[in-house]
Amino acid sequence: MHKMTVEDEVRLVDSMIDLYATAHRYDSSKSDMEVIEAAVPDIESLKAYTHKQIEQCRYRGKHEKPFCNVCPVHCYKPEMRRQIRAVMRYSGPRILFRHPILSLQHLIGTIRSKKERSSMKITEQEHLPVTGVGPVCVAIMIAFTVAGIISVAFGIFTGGNVHGAILPILFIIAGILCMVGGIVLWCAAVFGSRIDTKIKSNQLVTDGVYALVRNPIYSAFLFICTGALLFCQNWYLLMLPPLFWLYLTIFMKLTEEQWLSKRFGNEYAAYCKRVNRFIPWKTK
Repeated sequence: MHKMTVEDEVRLVDSMIDLYATAHRYDSSKSDMEVIEAAVPDIESLKAYTHKQIEQCRYRGKHEKPFCNVCPVHCYKPEMRRQIRAVMRYSGPRILFRHPILSLQHLIGTIRSKKERSSMKITEQEHLPVTGVGPVCVAIMIAFTVAGIISVAFGIFTGGNVHGAILPILFIIAGILCMVGGIVLWCAAVFGSRIDTKIKSNQLVTDGVYALVRNPIYSAFLFICTGALLFCQNWYLLMLPPLFWLYLTIFMKLTEEQWLSKRFGNEYAAYCKRVNRFIPWKTK
C-alpha cells in the first residue's frame, strides 16, 4: 500500500465533508439549515478552507507530512476547527465503507505520525507507550466480527451456513476452545506477567506467556473473535480470521515492533527468532 499523498488527503477530506452534508441534509427530524448550520454553516467554504490550509502547509513537500489530526501545528482558525471536528466525528467511522483503501492509508499514516512523535521523545521517556496501537487494532477487529455476526443473523450469508449433524458441533467446540484460549492468554498477560508494570519499568518481557507468544493480548482478541465467528457456523465468516492475522501483522511491523527494535536492539531480534508473533508456539 503506497503512502497517502496530499491529493489523497484532499480527496478523503472532501468525501468526509460530503458524507456529513448528505446525511444531515436529508435528516427528516430537522430542516437543512437547522442541522447544517448548527455545526457546518457553509460546506463549500469549509472545503475551500481545508484545500487552502493543505496547500499552504509548512510540511508540504517534505518526506513525511503528518496528517492534520496529529499535526503539532494548529493552523485552523478556532471556528473552522470546530466545524471540521464536527465532520470528522460523524464521518470518521463511516468513511471506511466508502473509501476503504484511503481510510486504511490514513489510519496507517496517523499511527506512523504518532509513532514518530513518540520516538522523538523516546530519550525523554522512561518507557514505551503502555497501550501501543492496541485499542485501534482491537476495535477494528471487533467491529468486523460484529458485522459478520449481524450479517449471518439477518440471513445475508445463508449460502455459507454449515449443514449436517457433525460439522455444527465441531464448529461450536472449536469456538469454545478459541474463546477459552483467548481468555486464558489475556489473563496470563495482564495478571500473570503484569505487562503494564514491566513496560513502565522499561523491561523486555520474555518469560511467562511471553515465552510462548510475543503479543498475547492481541492473540487473545484474535482467538476470541475467531471463536465468536465459529459460533455462527458459516463458512464465509472463516475468511475473516486470516485477514485479522494479516492486518495485525502489518500494524505490528509498522508500529510496536519498530519501537521495540529501537529500544532493545539485538535482544529483541533474538527474541523474535525464538517466539512467534501471534500463534502460541516456540519456533526454536
